[in-house]
Amino acid sequence: MVTSSRLVSALAVSAALSAGAYAQYIPVDFSAQFNDTRATLINGGGAPFGPQVFTHNTDLVPVNMGGGVDGSGPWSWAAASGLIGPGGVVTLVVPVNISNVQSVFTIINSYWGNANPEGLITVTFNATGGVSQTFTLVGGVDLRDYNQNPSYTNTINNTSTRNVWSNTAGQRLDMQRFDLGPAFAGQTLQNITFNDFGATNFQRMFLTGVTVLVPTPGTLGMLALGGLMVSRRRR
Repeated sequence: MVTSSRLVSALAVSAALSAGAYAQYIPVDFSAQFNDTRATLINGGGAPFGPQVFTHNTDLVPVNMGGGVDGSGPWSWAAASGLIGPGGVVTLVVPVNISNVQSVFTIINSYWGNANPEGLITVTFNATGGVSQTFTLVGGVDLRDYNQNPSYTNTINNTSTRNVWSNTAGQRLDMQRFDLGPAFAGQTLQNITFNDFGATNFQRMFLTGVTVLVPTPGTLGMLALGGLMVSRRRR
């Protein structure tokens, strides 16, 4: 039998984790780091640009894509156009400086998509308090090639990564969701570091959108209430 205190806790947490009404989506502006345009893409003139809202499962995610007012300006950060470091690694650090980030959405696809099972991209979230979490993106699972081509990756997992745009010619854009661990609560997400370990003709990523999900103050209060009720029950 569920006691009343545990029931209150469960209801509070359930309400806190409900989508949309209990969270805010904040697009991150990293346009100063864009180094590529839609003209680089096959049929890139039809790709979305500027402010957009995409559906990722139950989330309606606003994204500030590049391109300027007419779509001809810098549109993305592309590793293929970035500075190659030691070992061929290309790194992008996106400043965020937002507190209590719960989840992060990105739009990442690749050129020369590769299905290396060890993954060729890492995404690291760095916060105050020494909190950090790293995800490895595997081609054909977490991301795929922008262009449908049997020589490259064409599949995604359709759970954490979802398609958000495509055309009839075989081009597509996909959105990833990263759920951060509980240690990020109460901390400020300082930056996101993307490391690309690929190479020309051996996969390079591009990034054209980042949005963070932050619980509203009311949600944080409900989560705290849930934790308090569980604590009281255990005494």
